[in-house]
Amino acid sequence: IRFSTLETICRELDCQPQDILEYVPKKE
Repeated sequence: IRFSTLETICRELDCQPQDILEYVPKKE
């Protein structure tokens, strides 16, 4: 996921980037 995409999602959902980062599983 790109950070720019993350920002766009955050604007749409009205949330903080770290909220989504916690939600999205980390790739190992």
